[in-house]
Amino acid sequence: MCIKGYLKEKTCILITHQIQFLANVDHILLMENASIKSTGSYHELIDYGFDFSKLLGFPEETIVESHIKCENANKKKLNTNHTLSRSGDNIKSFINRDTVKPMKEEEAHCSGHVSKKIYLSYYSSCGSIIKIVFVVLIFTLGQVITAFDDIWISVWVNEEENIFRNVNNTISLNSTLMDHGSFDQRNNWTSNLRFIPRSPIYGHLAASVQGLITVRAHKTEKFLIQEFDKHQDFHSSAWFTFISINQAFGFWTDYVCLIYMSIVTLSFLFMEKYITGANVGLTITQLISLVGSAQWGLRQSVLLESEMTSVERVNEYSNLPQETTLQSAQDKFSSKGWPNRGKIMFQHFSLRYSKDAPNILKNLNFTIEPKEKVGIVGRTGAGKSSIIAALFRLAFNEGKIFIDETEIHSLGLHELRSKISIIPQEPILFSGTMRTNLDPFGEYPDHTLWDALDKIELKRTIENLPGGLDTKMSGSGSNFSVGQRQLVCLARAIIRNNKILVLDEATANVDLQTDALIQNTIRNHFETCTVLTIAHRLNTVMDSDKIIVMEEGRMVEFDHSYNLLKNKDGYFYKMVEQAGQFTANSFKRIAAEVELITSYKSIKTKLLV
Repeated sequence: MCIKGYLKEKTCILITHQIQFLANVDHILLMENASIKSTGSYHELIDYGFDFSKLLGFPEETIVESHIKCENANKKKLNTNHTLSRSGDNIKSFINRDTVKPMKEEEAHCSGHVSKKIYLSYYSSCGSIIKIVFVVLIFTLGQVITAFDDIWISVWVNEEENIFRNVNNTISLNSTLMDHGSFDQRNNWTSNLRFIPRSPIYGHLAASVQGLITVRAHKTEKFLIQEFDKHQDFHSSAWFTFISINQAFGFWTDYVCLIYMSIVTLSFLFMEKYITGANVGLTITQLISLVGSAQWGLRQSVLLESEMTSVERVNEYSNLPQETTLQSAQDKFSSKGWPNRGKIMFQHFSLRYSKDAPNILKNLNFTIEPKEKVGIVGRTGAGKSSIIAALFRLAFNEGKIFIDETEIHSLGLHELRSKISIIPQEPILFSGTMRTNLDPFGEYPDHTLWDALDKIELKRTIENLPGGLDTKMSGSGSNFSVGQRQLVCLARAIIRNNKILVLDEATANVDLQTDALIQNTIRNHFETCTVLTIAHRLNTVMDSDKIIVMEEGRMVEFDHSYNLLKNKDGYFYKMVEQAGQFTANSFKRIAAEVELITSYKSIKTKLLV
């Protein structure tokens, strides 16, 4: 709609793996191995005998033939390698993808003085109370020694009067300056004002660099520069305000000290009978020193208040809400051997990503039987990935989810997440070796790793590397293609061999051949597992046992694809028809084959019983 409608007057170049769109383009260039393999219009390529079904990732053999071949292979070799899995490292990439509307969360800030709890937290992090008392005593002793030389001068001139007669003056000075302590209150506000405007600058700069290609393509450099200037002006104005208030505070402190010194000095004119020259000299000397110390002390108190906002922020982050219990009580649940079937049941389930946000998933009720392969489809934002977030307990769950009759909210997070394998849309590889990426905890022997690589057709590629399994991986696995990184994630799942496997749009960013390889591997090596597949490409889920259709957080359809396609007014039927006539016919053929296999399994089960 957008390309053929709003952009119809523009030259559009569409780079895609989804060839159902090709019927609507004017010209096609088919690339293979960095060269052009074929060129022409869609109908010209069809007339030349070009088979687009191969590009769709459909195997040359039918689904039925593939099923029979798989059954024969299973008779020869049974997979008995039941291992533990820890897939928590891959589950953070999709937590916020299905939110209805992005919510801009303003940076938290507070006004007034920094809380006493912040100071206590800061001092307690310094160590024991003995260390703190020792430091205070050292500073006190230093101040006493500094003042002792002036006191000694007074004794040296043999004055018998009490040199501390002006102690009240000292107290008065302290009270006068502390009366202006309320002036410090502005510091916490300006401190926050100084730090908070930095975040938008950093965020804007990072987003601009990340999307630089798009920015240049749309020629929006001026707009982004203006946006950056606004953020920078706001930050500069806050910084200027902070400096100006500091200067005003310094001037005010000097002014108050000058008035006080003048009053004390002039007061000696009226105290000639009660004070001597030695005491006057000592008092003025101490007064000058005290005024300097008072100014320094006040400035340091302002600086302390300013810097304590950093401690306040650290405290705020360290006290963020934590996830629930990681391990279940040993007397309540034992994760050994669980789950042994892979049955999943949602009962009156809803999900939201924050306490104040609206529900993303709304009253879901469905049951996925053991070993079933279930596809989850729907428009962007329909709630597909949120179902996976619910399984991993990554948000605020309301309702119940059962896995093999065990309610998942009664389990520890490590126990739950370690029993579900996931292959995310964005493949996650770590800096390290291929071995540590396949087996991060060193739990499996080399032959298990090589066997998994062989199943995903990466064994020869890894063998040809200089270090084999010990080959160093670049950051995020950048020395491998996206498809290869996705296959490595698939190998992890093969090694761990859990009863539940989740594919979160795992083939959205790979070519059609890699997509077909992943689908065939899942079909052959995860036959005894429950598999949930989230996909935008319908061809990746057409051979599933059942399909869940999501719309605005609700499950609107749940059945075999063959049955869903019988309803011409249904959501799934309309999605298939939008793929084009040729592709829709291919989908219907696959759905019919899947229905045939399901019937065959049902009859076989009844005969065995």
